[in-house]
Amino acid sequence: MNKENLKNIIENPSSYPNKDITEALYFLSEEHENIKKELISKTYYLDEIEGYYNKILNEYKDRTKK
Repeated sequence: MNKENLKNIIENPSSYPNKDITEALYFLSEEHENIKKELISKTYYLDEIEGYYNKILNEYKDRTKK
């Protein structure tokens, strides 16, 4: 489904047949799931990077205290 069709269905769903509405719902559902999975993956990665940063920062702080 292209963006223009989706936009038109969203703006006026009562003007479209069930087939088009079903396609829009399926497309939005798939987009939602894909984005949710990507965000979860990025969140885990962000947590991992933060852990690495803190580990290296603590080592740096220990070295510069002396």
